[in-house]
Amino acid sequence: MARKLPLNIKLSVATLGLVAVTVLVLSVVNLLQTQKTLREVAQTSLKAMGDSIYRDFEIQNASTMEKVSSDLVLMDQEINRMGLLNVDPDQKTPTTITNQITGAKETMDLPLFQAGRQSMRDPLIVDSVVKLVGGSATIFQYMPGKLIRVSTTVKRADGTRATLTYIPEDSPVYKSIMEDKVYQGRAYVVNAWYLTAYKPLKSIMGDLLGAAYVGRPILNDAVSRALTGANIDGKGFAFACDAKGSILVHPDKALDGKNITEIGLSPDILKMKEGFVRFTENGVPTTAYVRYYAPWDWFVVVGMSNSDMLRGADMQAMKTSAIAAVVMLALAGLLALIIIRVVSAPLVSLEAYTKDVAGGNFKARLDYEANDAVGHTIAAVHAMVGEIKNKLGFSQGVLDGVSFSSPCLITDPEDKVSFTNKRLLDLLGKPGTPESYVGQPIGQFLLGDPSRGRKTMAKVRAERHLVSEMEYDCHDGTCKTMTANTSMIYDLDGRELGAITLYFDLTHIRAQEVQLKAKNEQIARVAEQAGQIADQVSSAAQQLSAQVEQATRGAEQQSGRAAETATAMEQMNATVLEVAKNATEAANNAEKAREKARGGADSVREVISAISQVEHQTSALQADMGSLGQQAEGIGNIIGVINDIADQTNLLALNAAIEAARAGDAGRGFAVVADEVRKLAEKTMTATKEVGQAVAAIQQGTQKSIAATQSAAESVTRSTSLAEGSGRVLGEIVGYVENTAGQVSSIATAAEEQSATSEEINRAIDDINRISGETAQGMSQSAQAVADLARQAHDLQVLIEEMKA
Repeated sequence: MARKLPLNIKLSVATLGLVAVTVLVLSVVNLLQTQKTLREVAQTSLKAMGDSIYRDFEIQNASTMEKVSSDLVLMDQEINRMGLLNVDPDQKTPTTITNQITGAKETMDLPLFQAGRQSMRDPLIVDSVVKLVGGSATIFQYMPGKLIRVSTTVKRADGTRATLTYIPEDSPVYKSIMEDKVYQGRAYVVNAWYLTAYKPLKSIMGDLLGAAYVGRPILNDAVSRALTGANIDGKGFAFACDAKGSILVHPDKALDGKNITEIGLSPDILKMKEGFVRFTENGVPTTAYVRYYAPWDWFVVVGMSNSDMLRGADMQAMKTSAIAAVVMLALAGLLALIIIRVVSAPLVSLEAYTKDVAGGNFKARLDYEANDAVGHTIAAVHAMVGEIKNKLGFSQGVLDGVSFSSPCLITDPEDKVSFTNKRLLDLLGKPGTPESYVGQPIGQFLLGDPSRGRKTMAKVRAERHLVSEMEYDCHDGTCKTMTANTSMIYDLDGRELGAITLYFDLTHIRAQEVQLKAKNEQIARVAEQAGQIADQVSSAAQQLSAQVEQATRGAEQQSGRAAETATAMEQMNATVLEVAKNATEAANNAEKAREKARGGADSVREVISAISQVEHQTSALQADMGSLGQQAEGIGNIIGVINDIADQTNLLALNAAIEAARAGDAGRGFAVVADEVRKLAEKTMTATKEVGQAVAAIQQGTQKSIAATQSAAESVTRSTSLAEGSGRVLGEIVGYVENTAGQVSSIATAAEEQSATSEEINRAIDDINRISGETAQGMSQSAQAVADLARQAHDLQVLIEEMKA
């Protein structure tokens, strides 16, 4: 029967059969290839999402550790500001402590741990640190085998402070503190894992007393959002689990805390560092990408069901194949008609093809292999359609990329909305979908008034490109600052097609600029206070210099008076020797006793006069030494004032460093200056300490000088009394010559006593000379120290002026 069929029918059937087989084979191959390609693309997307979360973890870990390190520095400064660390073993309190790992309790006598006079059990220090920088802070007291929390901001599960819990000795933190090392990294704190920093706290003798801690929880809102918000075009999921397989964060909150085996995952994934796994979750075949993050001991799992990976492309491919089969069969029919209608059929086909392309069907295809005019025409049309597809595809790709990444608005030549996207609606706070605003006048869309916005569009048409910044009142009551970047759109013939506007939200940037300006004003106020303190230091240094100069002159005057006293004592000693010589001659020659007695009387009167002069000079020296002692005490008081000013300067410098740390990068320069101010204040404290030591030495020397002068005055008084007695004895010799021998013996005895007394006075004067020299030398050293203090005060003023500039 087939032989009886007409040729056109045979050819048509053969062509249609061949096309049908070809379409079927190609459809099956295309479907399989499409599924494979989509799975590979989906796996690549899963890996990219997993790697993105991994990088987020790295950034979060690095930024948190950097913040924890700076928090530890601030806490160490707060502790040092309270005073020296010490433990009072005589003040012990029976205390019940709890192991933070096992929960075991025990009771022990805990001695008082304090900084200066501030008890470490008072949460003042940890609360102030947390108030400034956030996070959590703890002060530990060391006991053998334990680090006990005596004050902390870390909370238990019931919301109370976790005081009197302790870190056991098998903890890496405890071992690091015992090795006198700062511990930084992941650590278990009471009931959760934190990123932490621990530093040993030691006494001034180097004994370990405890540790300071600052830290922040690993599992925070940012990490949770990074995991629960991860998806690929709304498909797939991501979660994290620990090394035991316990789920830490999952988009389905009901799964938090469960084991991965309960959702169909094998525990073998905990042995791998990175890779893909396939499992069935609630009967749904799923593919997941697993990657291990070592610093937190976490596993990141990013998964998607196989159906979501294919995104329905298998059914679409089948539909496309069916459509292609129909098209191919139709083309086969057309080929049969071409055989029948050799001349008209190609032209009819070309007509149909061009109509499809004109209607927007760029997937249409016309096969014609003859090398004739029709074939050349079809080839040219194919080339034209291909070029049009390339240009339209490029334009569509640019538009899709812009509208996907930025808030975008496109208007037509009549200034009506022809396209907008969800990002712009979210920015403006508008409800509804982008399609619901198509056709609205731009003034109605942006400002609620159709008549507005025309001047702006006229300016855009005049300049072709316009960038402006505006304040926009959103529908939700907020005000946003944003820039609008508008450009005109023209076709290849220069005809206007409309305009495109890209919007950028500057609200956060402008708010940060206001905050930065406020921080700078605050820093300037601190600098002004530091300048006032520097002026006070300079004024006190000048006053101290004047006091030291006055004390130096007093010491020099004391030295001169002591030299005059020594000269007078030498004269008195010579006179006493002369008296002794006269007494010896009187004993050998009794005949000349009267004359020698008169000479002795005259000599005694001279001795009395010299001793009286010494007594007056000694009294003046004693008064000068008393004045010098008062001046030295005045210098000591001024040094105390300067030391208080230096303490206040150091405290202000510390406050300035804290404000600079809160200012971030904008305050780093001021932090350097504040550190220099603090160092200068420490040098000032050192210099005042040296001056204080020198003044103390001067005061000791002055006390010795006063004591020696008092002793010399007493010796002079005794010498005066003895000289008067010698005068009375010589008067009796004149009246009673017959008793010359006895009287001369008395005179000789008195002369010997006077000689011994003179030697004692000479030794006292020598001591006064030596002490006066030491006093002058000490005052010179004080003057040098005061000069150094004045120079350092000047340096402080220069630094303050630089900081103000």
